[in-house]
Amino acid sequence: GAAPTEPVAEPAAAAEPAAPAEEAAAPAEEAAEADGDADATASTFIDRGIAHRGMGKYDEAIADYTKAIALEPTNSNAFYNRAIAKKAKGDTAGAVEDYTRTIALNLQDADAYFNRASIYQYDLSDTEKAIADYSQSIAIKPSADAYTYRGVCRFAKRDFQGAIADHSKAIELNPEYAVAYNHRGIARNAAGDAKGSKSDYAHALDLANGQLDRAK
Repeated sequence: GAAPTEPVAEPAAAAEPAAPAEEAAAPAEEAAEADGDADATASTFIDRGIAHRGMGKYDEAIADYTKAIALEPTNSNAFYNRAIAKKAKGDTAGAVEDYTRTIALNLQDADAYFNRASIYQYDLSDTEKAIADYSQSIAIKPSADAYTYRGVCRFAKRDFQGAIADHSKAIELNPEYAVAYNHRGIARNAAGDAKGSKSDYAHALDLANGQLDRAK
């Protein structure tokens, strides 16, 4: 049959990773109604902030994370979660600043590197910084998403072989990742590999159709 329509050159914007288990929020009805702020700990404010963020109350969430930071200025989780809330509110610069502070406090926070890279890539159009952050995230915690997004950045710089290598690594980590096949198809086409490109598009379409069927 006909090859699928060539996908757009960018995957969907990365969803913010869920909070790590150790910072999981208390049930919203408990955390959001926490009383006695004077006696609250940084963890209590973080938990309540996560609950507020889950309800779309970003100003309240940011206020809670800020209170947590006032109590524990070296609490990287507070900066990380405040960055998520700031980004959701549209404060891109503030989010980058808080992810940067998160990283300064915890150099092994792969999610902070990934999220900051996503902002550099999609909001600030700074491909070089995005590639650097995705590379740091990959070095700490390799993921199919990080390889794919870095591959898209490399494609934007016309590094087609680098993009192909990244998408291939993403597929190795997640063989059912249709997005990676789509973007490897784009890169292969740009590199002059029409046969490989067509094969990747077909495989991506098969995977996407299978995922749709399972969702029914």
